[in-house]
Amino acid sequence: MKIKNIQLLIIGIFFLFSCKKSEEDIFKEYIPLTFNGYKIVESRGLISDKHNQNIIHVFKFYDITWKKENNKIYVLKNLNEELLWNFTSKANDSIWLKHHPINN
Repeated sequence: MKIKNIQLLIIGIFFLFSCKKSEEDIFKEYIPLTFNGYKIVESRGLISDKHNQNIIHVFKFYDITWKKENNKIYVLKNLNEELLWNFTSKANDSIWLKHHPINN
């Protein structure tokens, strides 16, 4: 009986570790997105300390999960292109930022 319980415990532990996703599976690097008149495109040229500060403001306002590592911002992979474009637009809109303060 003890051996069976130990086997079940080992199988349970193995199952828990095999189901755990790594951060690479959950997060992707945030790249600003803009609309060029035809489609949504990456706009790496927008990346700056000020833009990062503004996008973090937007993420906090909407309670979006994010993290910052090595001066790069990461967001959940499940955020779609249109939503990230919307967030980028808000981060570049000083009026929106002024009228949508974050509560720390």
